[in-house]
Amino acid sequence: MRPGPFGVALGVVLVVSLLPAGWIGPWSRRTSELVGLPLVPLGDGWMAVRHWLVRPDEQIVSTEDAAFLENEIRNLRLQLNQSRLEIRDLRAKLKLESGDDGGPGRRSRFVEARVVGSEPHGSGERLYRVNAGAARGLELGAQAVTRTDLLLGGVVEVGRTVSLVRPLTSVQTGKFEARILRDGESDVHADGPVLPRGMATPDGHGWTMIVEAASTRGVRPGNEVVMVDSMRRDAFGLRFGRVVTVRDDPDNAQWAVVEVEPLLSMDEGYEVELWMPDRLESDASAAADGNGGGA
Repeated sequence: MRPGPFGVALGVVLVVSLLPAGWIGPWSRRTSELVGLPLVPLGDGWMAVRHWLVRPDEQIVSTEDAAFLENEIRNLRLQLNQSRLEIRDLRAKLKLESGDDGGPGRRSRFVEARVVGSEPHGSGERLYRVNAGAARGLELGAQAVTRTDLLLGGVVEVGRTVSLVRPLTSVQTGKFEARILRDGESDVHADGPVLPRGMATPDGHGWTMIVEAASTRGVRPGNEVVMVDSMRRDAFGLRFGRVVTVRDDPDNAQWAVVEVEPLLSMDEGYEVELWMPDRLESDASAAADGNGGGA
């Protein structure tokens, strides 16, 4: 009678139990390796899936670390804004010291803002929105100027937190007096009997100037153009355009036609300074007293 599978297995176990332990160790390890060999690919695949699903520890930020980083960002933004305000104050003091504040008893005021968008207006022009308004002391008629003192336009509507700026190129701006700086000139108060100045008419993209033909000697494309209109006191002397072409007026030989393009056109994202109209110190004090009494 042949023993069954169970009897054979029982016999093998009995024989192995009688063998010394030193003989069993190597064979058991080899047997386990042989049995586990088919399972290796399955284990490797599972490890690959686990590494793909589980985020590495070095990329995980704890709640405490995230809060610390957010606090650091807020502090840095606060320091940046404080530095900007200090720069603005220093520039205002410099203007006062140099006598560019409009005369004795006057002070310059400005609000820092950013162009945040544009929209078509009922007049057919496109106005630009800035993120500043009455809540920050902005007033109607403020001039929009870049940090490099380029004139862009003027504030025509003031809201509480957002206001609208009309670009200087808009037809609705109307005519204004301008002056062309010839080669080597940097001051609008240049000496000479005949200066290249005249009325600039905006056309939506730039301006057309009518100037005396004799004054255009030495004027060439690329020369900068500045504002000298007495009705725009706060913008006086600010650059806004450059000469594109100079040609004779076909209707009058004594005059020349000068085409001017913007030095910089308004666009979203620009940081600007909104310069207020000059105010006498006495007026400013009265306004401050009135605000204080109303509170």
